[in-house]
Amino acid sequence: MTTHLYCLIALKMAVSFKLYDLDGVGFIKRQEVKQMFIALLCESVADETNEIILDKTFMEADENQDGKINLSGRIL
Repeated sequence: MTTHLYCLIALKMAVSFKLYDLDGVGFIKRQEVKQMFIALLCESVADETNEIILDKTFMEADENQDGKINLSGRIL
């Protein structure tokens, strides 16, 4: 992968990360992701479905299982 392409992907990931890091502390908490799901889906999905999606999301993205997603290690 070229350096230019890598930088573009890294920049896109950093911008996306900041959108979900609602309180700007450098990591994304489960509640922040849940708030975004509700906002994006207009509460049209059952709460149980939200929880299943959240569980799967955090199972994959929360590297150390501390309930937070951080950007380090996420860029390719």
